[in-house]
Amino acid sequence: MPDFSTVQKLVTYMAWANDVMLEKAEQLADMEVNELRDTLFDNISGTFDYILVIEEIFLAHLEGRDHSH
Repeated sequence: MPDFSTVQKLVTYMAWANDVMLEKAEQLADMEVNELRDTLFDNISGTFDYILVIEEIFLAHLEGRDHSH
């Protein structure tokens, strides 16, 4: 059984980090978000897609269920 105070801290931190990232991304032109870059996920949009996948995996593990990733 997870320590729920730790889980709550992690979820709170993830929400804060998401807010910061999305706030900054909103300030960028669409072209900037999708521009190809020499990064692991090719562009900012790809990085956000990766973060979403990780959050879906995290949630599935917390709920004790399988995920499709």
